[in-house]
Amino acid sequence: MINLLPDETKKQLHAAHTNVTLIKYLFLLGCASVFLILACGVAYMIAMNSESTKANSSSTQGEIVAYDSNKAQLDNFKLSFSNAKKILDKQIPYSKIITELGAILPSGTVLESLALTNDGINSPTSLQVKAQSTNDAQKIKDNLKSSALLKNSNVQSIETIAGDSSGYPVSVVINLSINKGALQ
Repeated sequence: MINLLPDETKKQLHAAHTNVTLIKYLFLLGCASVFLILACGVAYMIAMNSESTKANSSSTQGEIVAYDSNKAQLDNFKLSFSNAKKILDKQIPYSKIITELGAILPSGTVLESLALTNDGINSPTSLQVKAQSTNDAQKIKDNLKSSALLKNSNVQSIETIAGDSSGYPVSVVINLSINKGALQ
C-alpha cells in the first residue's frame, strides 16, 4: 500500500490520534480521582461512626452507672416508704375514736371513763357513761348496735343512783370492742 497522503496531513492524523488517546487517559484519570475521593469519604464516615460508637458506649456506661445509682436510691425510698406504711398501719387515731364515740352518745349523756390502749383495739374494753334518764341509756344501746366503729358491743349494766347531785343519775357500763378496720 502506498501512502499518498502529504506529510502535513500525516502529522495532523498522528496528532489527532494522540489527542484521542490523551482524552481517554484524562477521562480514566478523572474517574480514578472520583473513585479515590469517594473511597476516602467512605473511610472517613466509617471512622467517624466508629468514634461515635465508642463515645456512645462510654456514655452508655455512664447512663448505666446513673441508672444503677437511681435504682439504689429508689430501692432505699421504697424501703423507707414500706417502713413508714408499717408504722402508719400500727398507728391508732384516738381522736377519731373519741369523736366517733361522741357522735354515738345521744345528748343528755356524759362519758365517765374510757381506757384506750394499743392492746385494747380489736379486744374487749369497758366504757362507763352517765345519763340523765333511762331513756337516754336505751338510746345509747340502740346507737351502739348501728355503729360500724364498734363490734361486739353490749350493755353490761344500767344502774340508777339515788341522790346523785351531778344531774346524771343513771350509770351505764358497756362492754365493747373497737373495730380497727373502721378507723382506716
